[in-house]
Amino acid sequence: MISENLKIVIADDHPLLLEGIISVIIKEIPNVELFKANNGAEALQLVSEIKPTITILDIEMPFLNGIEVAKKY
Repeated sequence: MISENLKIVIADDHPLLLEGIISVIIKEIPNVELFKANNGAEALQLVSEIKPTITILDIEMPFLNGIEVAKKY
């Protein structure tokens, strides 16, 4: 069973891919709280503020890549 307070941050600089991932997650987990970032700097700010349960990071993004975000968080 999936927890009702599941928070997911998704970061990707490709809008179509970002929205596709979001739509799949919403379909499978209707009560999830989703937060999206368009670059590594936004992703780092979100994960620092929200403290998500899961973070999905693109490896190649502007400002900070996904690996840098994961290391800083």
